[in-house]
Amino acid sequence: MNRCQFWSRVAASLLLFAGAPAQAAISCSLSSSGFTTVYSENITAANSTVGTVTLTCTRSNLADDPTVFNYSLRADDGQQASNGINRARLNNSNGNGSSNFIGYDLWRDPACSTMPWGGGLLAAGSAFNGTVNFGTAATATASHTQTFHACVPPRQNVRAGTFTDVVNLLACNQGTSLFACLSAPAPVVGILTATIINSDLCQFTAPPGDVVFHYASFQAGPATASATYTVRCTSGVRYTASLDATTGTLQGLNYGLALSNTGQVEGTGLPQTFTINGSIPAGQAGTCTNATCPPASQARTLTITY
Repeated sequence: MNRCQFWSRVAASLLLFAGAPAQAAISCSLSSSGFTTVYSENITAANSTVGTVTLTCTRSNLADDPTVFNYSLRADDGQQASNGINRARLNNSNGNGSSNFIGYDLWRDPACSTMPWGGGLLAAGSAFNGTVNFGTAATATASHTQTFHACVPPRQNVRAGTFTDVVNLLACNQGTSLFACLSAPAPVVGILTATIINSDLCQFTAPPGDVVFHYASFQAGPATASATYTVRCTSGVRYTASLDATTGTLQGLNYGLALSNTGQVEGTGLPQTFTINGSIPAGQAGTCTNATCPPASQARTLTITY
């Protein structure tokens, strides 16, 4: 059921109620904390966040209205669900590329595995059931709060930024169909706002290896060597690589280093591999006085800035 149909039926039921004679009734309203979570693509477990929905009800006739209200709380799949999965959209994004959406789902159990919540307003089997208990006949207002769990699956390759979605909520008398609920004198509706923040992140998926030179004194040509490294950055994040020094001296031999990625690179959410290239110019004597000398080394620091 799309959102336009949902709200048009609500309006129709309210108009019918306006023309009905006065009677004992319990009126209710829904409010929700929604949820906000910070997501990291590198965490292998699902991101789980707690939120609440509160149903507040008022008895207009203390003498005749019941002191309990048994309700069923339903949720749809949000504004941009796909294949039964809720999706939040990157704010201010254009296009429908997969990196502009991040998937999530709502659950009734902390493990996010056995008790789904949502699936559409028709999905009564995945609803929260609860009771607003007024306690005594003299109590006019009472509320009941349900705790839900929002889970974001791991390893989603999406852009950095803030993703949002809106989920429609509907509270009904327990055991009633959606049609009966919307045809009731005053169906109770609300919204839940989802906010998922995917932070900028870069990491070495394969650190740089050693640049190993082999050189003979006064050799006619330069000695060259190289090593690779691999970086993974959040899709859309721009980053640069730099060395703490690009020249040095080992055993009296001057050497130079250069990176294959000299400018800014845009992350794709996938590993990107680059090279550190090194050279020792020809014709250098060095300080080694034997036929062969033990290896010497210098540590260099490679920094990724984003």
